[in-house]
Amino acid sequence: MTREEVWNHVAAHLREAFGRLVDVRDVRRVRRVAGDAWTVTVVLAAPSGDLHIGDVSVDDAGNIRPVLTADDVVEAARRAKQVSLAPPPDELGDFGGDSCRGS
Repeated sequence: MTREEVWNHVAAHLREAFGRLVDVRDVRRVRRVAGDAWTVTVVLAAPSGDLHIGDVSVDDAGNIRPVLTADDVVEAARRAKQVSLAPPPDELGDFGGDSCRGS
C-alpha cells in the first residue's frame, strides 16, 4: 500500500464509523521485523483545533489496529476539557504593583 492508499483507507473507515467528526492528520511508514506497516495519527476535528485521539497501525493487508471506539473519542474530548479549564499563569500580574515602589 502507498501512503495515499493508507490515508484514504483509514479516512473511509473513520468516516463510516464517526462521520466527519474524526479525521486523519498524518501517515508515517514504520519498519518492523515482520514487515512494513503504517502509523496513522487520528484527531477529533473540533472548532477550537484538532484533538489527538490516538495513533493506529495499518499493515499491508489494510488491517487497522487498534480499532478506535466512541469511548476513545469521548476520552480525547475529556482530556482537552481538563487541560483547557486551567487558566494560563499571569506572569506579569504583579508588574507595576505597589510592591515595586520604595518607601
